[in-house]
Parts: sequence; structure tokens; C-alpha cells
Amino acid sequence: MPEFSPKSYLRKTERGASALKARDPAITPKGRALMIMASGEKSAQDIVRLLPNPDESTAILGDLVLAGFLEVVAPPFGPGTPSPAPATPRPSGFGSSSPAPLAAQSAPAPLAASAAGDLKGSIQKASKLLYDMLGPTADNLCTTLERCKTYEEFEARLLDCRRVVAQVRSEKKADEFYNASQS
Repeated sequence: MPEFSPKSYLRKTERGASALKARDPAITPKGRALMIMASGEKSAQDIVRLLPNPDESTAILGDLVLAGFLEVVAPPFGPGTPSPAPATPRPSGFGSSSPAPLAAQSAPAPLAASAAGDLKGSIQKASKLLYDMLGPTADNLCTTLERCKTYEEFEARLLDCRRVVAQVRSEKKADEFYNASQS
């Protein structure tokens, strides 16, 4: 098995996926958030760059690798090869730079099947935003998002998460979460 470094690409092992699903107490809330983002598509550097304390997050990732919850994998596009740009842009209504206010949206625009490859990244981004806003109480919501198989399902769960953020935090924070999840 390759050795862990900040440039390593990480993904959950079967043990790690089971531990997340069972909410294993051996995994801290920060470790859980990091494991959710470890899909084999981003390097450890890319993952920790999104977090407030990159050094601590890198150490947690290393601990998760040593514990067998994560594994080092080959880069998805080959070493040194930049990831390709999406073949088609996301449809308007999902990811536009200035989405309409939630109250003005009658229904989310359906998402093209070609955008399905970006679903995992959207789920990871929304999970990170939820964790940042709600802390460990976001675990159930993140798990619900992880189960989404289509953008339509993801969009419906995203609206559910927005409602929870509005109840727990505020309407303003809920709008921030929803808009940032779609950008």
C-alpha cells in the first residue's frame, strides 16, 4: 500500500464506509467530515484546503489511513495530469452565480444526466457546508445527502437541509447554505 502524504488521493475502505454508516464512535466528527469528502477524486491537500485548520485535518487524515478507514489510491486522472473540465456546463438553476431567492423559485430546474458525474462533488460540498454551519449535528443530514443517486433527489434533500438550517440557525444562514451548495 502506498504511503500517505498530503499529495495522496484517498478513498474510504469497506471498513471506513461501514464505520460511517454505523456511526462508529472511533471516528471523531472532524474525521467523519473528512471521510465524507475522501472519494478518491481529490488529494488530501485539496480536501484540507477547504477546512479552517489544514494541519490538524492532514494529521486526522493520516490517522484515518493508519486505522484502516481510508486508503491511498492512484490519482483518478493519472499522476501529474490535471482533471478534465466538465464536458457540459451545469444547467442554469443549479450552480448559477446569482440564483433566484428560494421563495421566488417554484421548483428546482431539472438537471441534465450529463451532470451526474459532478453529483458526488456537489454532495461533498454540501456536506462540508452543513458541517461548518451545524457541527456534529449535521451527521444525519450528511448521511441523507450521501444516499442521493440523482440530482433530482439531491435537490430535494438540499431543500430539506435548507429547512433544517433555517430552523437551527436562521433564514439568512439557510439561504447562504443553499446558494453556496449550488455555486
